Amino acid sequence: MQPPKPLTEQEVEAAKQLLGLDHPSLTPAKIDGLIQRHEFYRVPGTSYISCYIHLTNGHIVHGMSRPVSDGNFIESVGESNAYKNAREQIWELAGYELRQRIADARGGLPKFNPTCAPTTDVGAM
Repeated sequence: MQPPKPLTEQEVEAAKQLLGLDHPSLTPAKIDGLIQRHEFYRVPGTSYISCYIHLTNGHIVHGMSRPVSDGNFIESVGESNAYKNAREQIWELAGYELRQRIADARGGLPKFNPTCAPTTDVGAM
């Protein structure tokens, strides 16, 4: 069985709008609004590129990129991949923060229910 194709941020937003989902969530615009600036560094003599994204609250996230073969190095692609890797971390941090605010507003997280069934048959993997 093939794994599902990952959706782009735009596809996820379109699906949420189509389904009329209006619960608290993160959007690409919210993530981008947390970014103050970014900068790239390339280690001299290598194809290793680091991207540092500075967030509006002062936190910095780091992403990196390096091709398997230096002969395939394209600087703009490396910068794009490093930026994408760093930006993914913002989703995780912002998701945690939003989930905490939702839990606080509800007076805490719901109790764990061990009778819930997994969404995937683990034995079939």
